[in-house]
Amino acid sequence: MTKKVLRLRLLQVCAVASVVAAVGITVHREQGRTSASPLDPVHVAAKDGTTTTSDVELADRSYRPGQCVDWDQSEKASGERATHVVDCSVPHLFEVAKDEVRVDRAISTAPTDEEWHQIIERQCTPLANEYLGGSLDPEGRYTASAIYPLEESWIAGDRTMTCGVQLRGGSFAAGNDDPLAPSTGAVRDVDQSWTLPVGTCWRKESDRRGTVPCDQPYTYEVVGTVDLRGRTSRPSTDAQWQSAIGDHCDDRARETLHHTVADDHIGWLILSQASWDAGSRLVTCTVQPGA
Repeated sequence: MTKKVLRLRLLQVCAVASVVAAVGITVHREQGRTSASPLDPVHVAAKDGTTTTSDVELADRSYRPGQCVDWDQSEKASGERATHVVDCSVPHLFEVAKDEVRVDRAISTAPTDEEWHQIIERQCTPLANEYLGGSLDPEGRYTASAIYPLEESWIAGDRTMTCGVQLRGGSFAAGNDDPLAPSTGAVRDVDQSWTLPVGTCWRKESDRRGTVPCDQPYTYEVVGTVDLRGRTSRPSTDAQWQSAIGDHCDDRARETLHHTVADDHIGWLILSQASWDAGSRLVTCTVQPGA
């Protein structure tokens, strides 16, 4: 039996990093309110500021599109791990878009890490979009991924991979041994917006960003979301965002913190046009430390 590998960190980090490099991070201020692009919270780096990779060795098997896959991520499950197809309504780690995808590579040598990233971006992202019947939100909760051959399996002749989607990671202290975050629900049935649970604290520095315990220094705390479903068009100016979101985020902050919060401490993570076009409609409300 050939062996496959799922690379956890490379595909979560680099896909977003390329978006950040191309688009940039925008921060707006309007009447004391602050808003930031959700490009901010999904760019994750390791403790030393570099992107990281982590391999999970999985036993080879066949899948069908739409199947949700899980495996043991505990430390005791070292070496090759068996995967299990589970109902998508329960937590799982990978959702299959297409199995037995032939790797498009002209030379016989096994791809490097960076080449695998490029292959999966080139081949799996379109297949994930086709599977979803739309498109992945490039700044959303999910990213294209793949289960693909280890180098020894590649040398033995295995040239196929399983394309799918997985949840992005977001720990400030992301490292090689961080487990993949589980997802609940089929991706095509859920809003893809990048959201975090109420009470989550997020820390941003120049070279890394991610979730942290709220007793540590942080940039903002999540106090809720605002659902813009039913709105016919995306707000395009700061004033329009404030009109659509501002009062609702005031309410979320008051409900979460049980007191009125000053306007200049309340903010939100705007949805880019690409996210809006992918169907994302949930906007995250935030408060700064000391609110």
